Amino acid sequence: MPDQADQARAQSPLAGVILCCTSINAEQRNELAKWATEMGAAHKYDLTSDVTHLVVGHIDTHKYKYVAKERPDVKVVTPKWVAAVRESWLQGGETDVEKLEEEHRVPTFFDLRICITGFEELSQRKYLEDTVIAHGAFYQGDLTKAVTHLIVAVPTGKKYDFARQHKIKTVSLEWITDSIERRMTLDETLYDPILPREEPTK
Repeated sequence: MPDQADQARAQSPLAGVILCCTSINAEQRNELAKWATEMGAAHKYDLTSDVTHLVVGHIDTHKYKYVAKERPDVKVVTPKWVAAVRESWLQGGETDVEKLEEEHRVPTFFDLRICITGFEELSQRKYLEDTVIAHGAFYQGDLTKAVTHLIVAVPTGKKYDFARQHKIKTVSLEWITDSIERRMTLDETLYDPILPREEPTK
């Protein structure tokens, strides 16, 4: 026989969860908030200190950047996480919320378009291509205005000049490795390729 705690978890699988949304349109946000509160969660419009989950539509927002820098305690998930928990909840039985959090975690480079320049070794270029794709980005061999980030080995050359001219974010290789370690896209200004090599400071 399930004990009372198990029954409570089954009835309210998101009990204790406080979620906030960023870059989610109002209609979808209201629907997600309704579903989440039905499952025991609370919803807040502001990213307060007690928020436990940030539901992300796009990562280029102040809330996302603040969590990446200051709030390692906050789980960063896609809207599909709420829907997946709800689907499991409606089916009855136990809902593995933590497993679904991991399955629907926002990829590190979610929806970014990344290009590289100045990396001479074919194996390194292939590694970078595979790595950014594996973490949610689109890789582009050619630099166009659609690219969001240019990974720079040396801050010179046509691609670098084009990116600067068109305000495409230019970052050092460390931005890739540190972002993957954090599992979130970090502040690009700290990884400007013209900064001294001992920087950036986290």
